[in-house]
Amino acid sequence: MRDQSSVRLGPGIIAMLVVLAVAATVTAYLVTSRILERRSAGAANSTATSPAAAATTSVSPDGGPTPTAPSPSPAGPTEPSLGPDRSRPGDGQSCPDPTVEALAAAGLNAELALRIYVEFTVPRGAARAWICQNADGVLVYQAHERIGPFDRAFNARNTLLLAEGIRGAVTETVDGFRAVNEDAEGGVTEYVITDTVVRITTPRGSVINAPVTFVFVPG
Repeated sequence: MRDQSSVRLGPGIIAMLVVLAVAATVTAYLVTSRILERRSAGAANSTATSPAAAATTSVSPDGGPTPTAPSPSPAGPTEPSLGPDRSRPGDGQSCPDPTVEALAAAGLNAELALRIYVEFTVPRGAARAWICQNADGVLVYQAHERIGPFDRAFNARNTLLLAEGIRGAVTETVDGFRAVNEDAEGGVTEYVITDTVVRITTPRGSVINAPVTFVFVPG
């Protein structure tokens, strides 16, 4: 009589069981690899942010994040641009057009009469200056260094206009005229104009004595 518990499995059944075991192992490996790949991709996407699109966040009253655009970098000071030279023939015999326009723009009487015109040389090169007077008696100092164009009355580079009510002040002296200009730090530059010399005194006390090479005084 045969014992039921000692029944042997045939070679075919054993082979089939081996195949099923291998298939189950491969499937489990593939599923696990796919899960790990998805987790790695998600972590990379959450941390990779373009610096150009980066933004800080703050918390709103309701507890949710509020995106805040990054603060722009402060722009450096820009150098004033120059326009075309507006010099004209006979400039030294009348007050220049840019000077007239500057007074009108400032709300001052722009009817000007020339008092004196001089040409001289400063360390940066040839220069010229006008002293004009408007119909209300306001004296005007207009200077132009020829290293750049005479594009407007004051361009912060090589032209300067001084007049009470605009910038600085101009007064008449015994032998000429005196113009003063105060900078943002309180330093004063003084310009003394006569028919023989232009004397410029800087806020630090340096003095430039520039002999006049040409002068015109209306008769």
